[in-house]
Amino acid sequence: MMDLKRGTDKENDMIEYIKVTAYFIIITALVFFINLTVYQFFNNPISLIVNTFFPNNTTIALQELLVNVARALLGIIAIVVTVAFIKMEKRKNRLNDFGVKFYKPISYADFFVGIFIAIAGLIPTIIIENMYGIITLRSLLPLIFWPITISITLIGIGYGEELIFRGYIYQKIEEKSNFLTGALISSLYFGLIHFIITSPSIHLPTMLALSGSATVIGFAFVLIYKFCDNNLWLAISIHAWWDIFLFLFQAEFKYETYFIAIIEIIATLVGSAVLVGLSYAYSNYRRKIFHQIVPP
Repeated sequence: MMDLKRGTDKENDMIEYIKVTAYFIIITALVFFINLTVYQFFNNPISLIVNTFFPNNTTIALQELLVNVARALLGIIAIVVTVAFIKMEKRKNRLNDFGVKFYKPISYADFFVGIFIAIAGLIPTIIIENMYGIITLRSLLPLIFWPITISITLIGIGYGEELIFRGYIYQKIEEKSNFLTGALISSLYFGLIHFIITSPSIHLPTMLALSGSATVIGFAFVLIYKFCDNNLWLAISIHAWWDIFLFLFQAEFKYETYFIAIIEIIATLVGSAVLVGLSYAYSNYRRKIFHQIVPP
């Protein structure tokens, strides 16, 4: 009987590993093809004609908006894929088990506190980047683009990427191994996706900077997810508003050397430390209030 049970457990584990591997392949393929499509769009004759007839600042804003829309669209498609995989789970509360349960007073608080934590983490990061000429905040994005930029970033990037990397990938790996293994693999995969996003440029310092910094901040988001008792809403808010502020100020990054790429990773590490520290402090207060509002 014990041998039969052990054999069944091994079969179930193998099915789970195959499922997660298939998920990795699908998400990676989506990122690659959508990213390649966007790259080709900005290098075709139609795009050159648009650049001729529109003012330069408007063209840049439109291009960045389209890139953000493409990235958010990828996140939305990935949400559909992720939900489909979660629906395969033999669980009673399948979506809730992956961190998306919404507790009205607490989750609203997570969302608004996340805005200020994101700002606090961005400030030292931008200061370091500015010291080394990495970042340029060109100007505010035209107001007409604000609603769509904020909404698609919240849904496609904040909610989408957190559900994928922390809600599903980290959770699945952690269940079959331990916290550290889940955190490392999900964060490295987050970095790999950003490596693929920059791959059409074939500029190695840029690829190193973005993939390295994404890995670092990805690990921070796992810690924030754990601080909130496996609930994603604080991480979703911080992640989304981090990107939103950079989009609204039309931040431009230049990684000309490997040294600058390493500085970018260090800057992200400093900002991530602020995010983790403030989230930990908030989570202690959050846990006390949560247990008063939500019965065990």
